[in-house]
Amino acid sequence: IEILNLNKKKIGEIFVKTNTVNFVNLNEHFDFNKDDFYIFKSTEIGGIPIYLTISENLKHLSCEHTHPPVEYLLEGDRIYFQKIKKNYWFN
Repeated sequence: IEILNLNKKKIGEIFVKTNTVNFVNLNEHFDFNKDDFYIFKSTEIGGIPIYLTISENLKHLSCEHTHPPVEYLLEGDRIYFQKIKKNYWFN
């Protein structure tokens, strides 16, 4: 899976297995900045990222996930808008 910034520049890459839960410590793979926005891109597999964040003092825990981009559309031609998004990132 390629890790991109908002300018579509590849800043890292991680290797995962299909049909399993993969644990990836982002801090070990590249210069991770919690204030930046990252895109995880694969042309071979799909998945739902689940993010686990633990505070430095180990007193706070956060577990979150993303939704597939098409889930943000309430009306209209979902396939059309999905195609536009894929063309933006894959071309």
